[in-house]
Amino acid sequence: MTLIWRKQLEIGDEAIDTDHKYLICLINTVELTLRTPQNRELLPTTLAQLEEYTHTHFEREESIMLAIRYSRYDQHKIQHQLLLKELAAIQKKIEAKGDGEFTEEECTAIATLFRHWLLDHLVKEDTQLRAALTGK
Repeated sequence: MTLIWRKQLEIGDEAIDTDHKYLICLINTVELTLRTPQNRELLPTTLAQLEEYTHTHFEREESIMLAIRYSRYDQHKIQHQLLLKELAAIQKKIEAKGDGEFTEEECTAIATLFRHWLLDHLVKEDTQLRAALTGK
C-alpha cells in the first residue's frame, strides 16, 4: 500500500515537512522494489538512499529541536537512534540474504515495517514537535 502525504502530518516547519514528504517517497520506492521481483536487485541502492536521507533528516530535525530548546529533545533523539539501528539491521539482513532471494512474506514484512516505522514516528513523536514549533 502506497503511503500518501496528508496535511495532518505537517509539523509546521518547511524543511522538516519537505524531508518527511521525501522520506515517504523513498519508503514507497523501497516497497515497490520489494514487491517487484525483477527490481529487487535495486534494493541495496534504494535502502542506501533511505538510510542516507534518514541520517540527513534526523540531523536537521535535531538541530531545529536544539535551536528552539525543545523539551523532549533527549527522548526524540533516542527514538532517532533506535530507528537508525533498526534500519541498519534491516540493511544487514538484506545484504546477507542476497538480491531477489526474499519470499513474498519477507517482502511484505519489511515493507510493513518501514511504513509503520515512518508513520509511528511522525504521529507519535513529530506531532509533539509540531506543538513546540507552532504553539498548536
